[in-house]
Amino acid sequence: MLKVGFSCGARFDSAVAERLAEAGIKSIEVALHHKLPDDFDYMAFRRVADEYSIELWSMHLPFVNATPFDFSSLDPEVRRVSLEYECETLKKGLELGIKRFVVHPSGGEKSLDPKFRCKTMELSKQGLSKLCDIAESYGAVIAVENMPRTGLGRTVEEMLELLSHDDRLRVCFDVNHLLCDDHKTFWNALKEKIITLHISDYDLIDEKHWLPGEGKIDWHTLYNMMVTDGFDGVWMYEISLKSTDANPRTRDLTFRDVYNNATEIFQNKPITKI
Repeated sequence: MLKVGFSCGARFDSAVAERLAEAGIKSIEVALHHKLPDDFDYMAFRRVADEYSIELWSMHLPFVNATPFDFSSLDPEVRRVSLEYECETLKKGLELGIKRFVVHPSGGEKSLDPKFRCKTMELSKQGLSKLCDIAESYGAVIAVENMPRTGLGRTVEEMLELLSHDDRLRVCFDVNHLLCDDHKTFWNALKEKIITLHISDYDLIDEKHWLPGEGKIDWHTLYNMMVTDGFDGVWMYEISLKSTDANPRTRDLTFRDVYNNATEIFQNKPITKI
């Protein structure tokens, strides 16, 4: 069975770590979705993780789709500022000893102009290589995340194009982002490069980040395919624990629910609906 992980934001603290550890979840992804204050204490992640014997498996470098924050931007100033901040954050993560860094190949993906897609792709490749230069010096790697909708990397073809620019690049497979290819096709095309996962369910129409079993992914088939091919990374959940109007549950989820969900998938058991 794979290790079970959970993607945690900047509010990862002792209270969260204690609940994770009690549930049996011993790996996390440090997910930095927004720009943090200049005085943010990054070392707090390491202190808390060490206290509860939790592995800092990966870090998700910042992205903000709603604002101009994109190192593939056609705007030179946006591109410069964005890449500069990504590099700074990468260095902070490297100081924590993290070895895997997940990055979006484009930002503001809902507004990507098809007329400039080739140019945006080239700019993204350049930015990704600069991140690889920094990561490589610490023995770390950059994992490009496949994107939904109009984002770069929305298809197998585009992911292969991004990776072709730099042999050092690897892949974060977000299984609820596939809107153009099926999971088997994506996995078979990129499995040699996939080093980390984002696990959540969806309706096969758009990303939802639901708990596995709440959408339409065939989880037992997907898991068995991965482990049969030798994947030995972390089964990293990227979901919200909160019940919402769009996804009502009988109650909010707990970390124990997440761990039990993984166990049911690993043991080929029916998945419990909350």
